[in-house]
Amino acid sequence: MSPAFRIAQHEYAVAVSTASLNQLKQLAISFRRAYACASYAAFWHIGLLHIANGAVRDTRDPQWRAYFLLCVTCYTDLYGAFRVAGDL
Repeated sequence: MSPAFRIAQHEYAVAVSTASLNQLKQLAISFRRAYACASYAAFWHIGLLHIANGAVRDTRDPQWRAYFLLCVTCYTDLYGAFRVAGDL
């Protein structure tokens, strides 16, 4: 496998990961806005964790703080139903 092919593969993987994270961010906003169960349904905690990790990894993104704070706020809401969210 040539080095150029490896670089292309890596760039493609980064592009797919970035697109997935952007889609997940929009889903989190929509879910929080549309469903009252967002404050007590722990099944979306994995998505929040992924968004928070992505936000702190890319601090060049001008919206990273907004998404990180969205995750912190959502975890604060989840804390009432799931005390384990307090450790996150």
